Amino acid sequence: VSFNIIGGGAISKVDPESTGLNPQWRKDAIVSWSFGGGWTANASTEEIEEVKANTTRIVQQFGKVAGLDDAAYFNEADPLEPQWKKSFFGSHYSRLLKIKKRVDPKGLFTCNRCVGSDQ
Repeated sequence: VSFNIIGGGAISKVDPESTGLNPQWRKDAIVSWSFGGGWTANASTEEIEEVKANTTRIVQQFGKVAGLDDAAYFNEADPLEPQWKKSFFGSHYSRLLKIKKRVDPKGLFTCNRCVGSDQ
């Protein structure tokens, strides 16, 4: 488990609507936290998937208990985040999806949990 204090300073002086990040990061980000899991070199695919699923479950439960489930920083977030649109992009998702469709109409550029990746 890792905790980082990130609130105040320059981050709070940037207009939350001026970036693609979830606006919660600019409005009231105070603490960033992360969990991780690991497995041995000879772990089976099933064991690896279990570690990944358990890590996601723990992150979701902790976020609800701590009241920290509104936003996640895309570059450091859980790749299995179930509420990824809300968590990564918040109210910006629909605007970003329109831009994505205009700039990349054939959906060539994509990644796991990226804008438009579920289309």
